Amino acid sequence: MHSIRTFSCLFFISLYSLQLNAQTCLSGDCYNGVGTYLFSDNAEYTGQWLNGVRTGVGCYDWADGSFYLGNFVSGKLEGYGIYLGNDEKETTLVGLFRDGKFLEAKDFGSSGCLIGNCYDGVGIYLWTNDDLYVGEWKSGIRTGYGRFDWADGDFYTGYFKDNLLDGRGFYSKKDGTEMDGYFEKNVFIRKAETETASQAFQSTPAIATKDASYVAYDNVCSLLNEVIKSYPDDFASVKGKTNDDYLALYNWHSSVGMEGGLEAGIYSSLKDKTLPALWYNTILAYTDVKQAMDKYDELVESFSNCQAACGSMIIRTTSKANERYSTYFEPVSSGKDFKGLQVIIDLIYVDYDKSWEIELQVLNDVTF
Repeated sequence: MHSIRTFSCLFFISLYSLQLNAQTCLSGDCYNGVGTYLFSDNAEYTGQWLNGVRTGVGCYDWADGSFYLGNFVSGKLEGYGIYLGNDEKETTLVGLFRDGKFLEAKDFGSSGCLIGNCYDGVGIYLWTNDDLYVGEWKSGIRTGYGRFDWADGDFYTGYFKDNLLDGRGFYSKKDGTEMDGYFEKNVFIRKAETETASQAFQSTPAIATKDASYVAYDNVCSLLNEVIKSYPDDFASVKGKTNDDYLALYNWHSSVGMEGGLEAGIYSSLKDKTLPALWYNTILAYTDVKQAMDKYDELVESFSNCQAACGSMIIRTTSKANERYSTYFEPVSSGKDFKGLQVIIDLIYVDYDKSWEIELQVLNDVTF
């Protein structure tokens, strides 16, 4: 197993310097799924979780450089695994572990699926050229969350589809180049809006797109009323700086949003690119669907009881699909100033992050 001694499942901590000495899920699903977690002692685990406990196949990297690839049960080394110590003897233990201790030796071979299920499940696969993958598989293809380490020193942690980097992820090259954001078919398409992937799974993530004049609201009624008041003037009072990132989807940042929101921006009209037509604020993301639904219902009820700046509003329609829930509000009497106004509260499943996002929208249905 000497060929994988140079591998380390540890993220480059420099990327997450703000999170040192704090426990956090960096990315993926660290409750009931596959995710990467940074511990307070700077140890790191990438692998399967069950009810928030390391259970299944994964990689644990101690801060001293030692690491373990293999099976876990209830947070302990349990089953077949490989331990490589970063001591003077370069201790190597390959075989069966019980209750966190090495029990007996077993040779896994020099390549192929070393541990786990590399067809439909989570497995650890080593290629003959020393490339290594730890993560999810579907029909023998890397699909889902995982980590790939190339023998030349590059590594990627995030989502895969059909063996390609596809979705939210972080890529680090041996020359120090880093790409943190979204990939599509191995191509980096845009930067992440949040400072780290983990913030999308915390209850109070920080706005990454705010301007210096950004105003955060802790009440959905107050926030949406501020946006509604700006509606007759094409969102002028809530329109922030022009978005210069050509990879992003929206045309302007927003100067307002919910406290702790993920991002806020304004789209242009499809008919006239100079004309703002839709304000939005992605406010929260959850890996637990019940928690997401509860928050979604709370926001809908709160705005339903709100006295809107445009006058009374009613729920025009609701829609429920497998991966999207939407509630549409419109004014009882819109008049000229608020013609085409719609307020939308969405709950959307985001496949590449395996999370549920709540989004607020104020739309001009006439110009959009």
